[in-house]
Amino acid sequence: DLKGWLACSHSQMAYYYNNNFFKRFDWNDTIYSVTQNYGLAAKYNFMALGDDASNTALQGCAFQTMLGYIYSKVQWDPNVDTNLLVNNYINNYFKDAKEEVLQYYYQLKFNRIIARDNADLAGALLDEKSIFNKGVLEQGRNLLYKGIEDIKNNPNYTEKEREKYISRVELELFTPLVYLLDYFSTDYTANTYLAMVDEMEMLVNKYGITHITAGYSYSKTNEQKFAEWRGYKS
Repeated sequence: DLKGWLACSHSQMAYYYNNNFFKRFDWNDTIYSVTQNYGLAAKYNFMALGDDASNTALQGCAFQTMLGYIYSKVQWDPNVDTNLLVNNYINNYFKDAKEEVLQYYYQLKFNRIIARDNADLAGALLDEKSIFNKGVLEQGRNLLYKGIEDIKNNPNYTEKEREKYISRVELELFTPLVYLLDYFSTDYTANTYLAMVDEMEMLVNKYGITHITAGYSYSKTNEQKFAEWRGYKS
């Protein structure tokens, strides 16, 4: 009980776990909980905070770089309009792909809310597979590729700028790909599924991703994970 602790001492500290420790490529939407955590700290005048809000993974979860930006803003003002922050960040960071990425973001957000509410009604736990459905993942993947094409078609970028902006969108492809490969292998023909495995391998090599997982373990190397996926269609 926080109020009980406050009665014992006027000096309070907190340590928050807002990080995606397992470097999965999931949709780790912690924006609301972060605003509540920092709002509580401000309300009760905490003297110090520790927060595992980022790590050394290049792309540990969907929109990881954006979450770091929002967390830093919330630290200054826990009452800030986070929806405005999301829109500002995506509009400026993803350039010509902003419309597609924003649509993808809200699809992930609202689909998770629906999945959570359905799990609550059923008295069930919200597992990873139930967070997404195949349609949301496929549409998200298509939106991201459309955004990449929009960037490619802008003649005003230098080659270096174009590559930088494309990479920002490509990094978001890991989330739909890893879930489609892990949970929907039986829904695809061998040729379509294996082409997605090749796509994933290309992105992993391009961006130096050291662990592939949509679960809670590092027990498999990348080579083992690719062999597992390809084995589904052997």
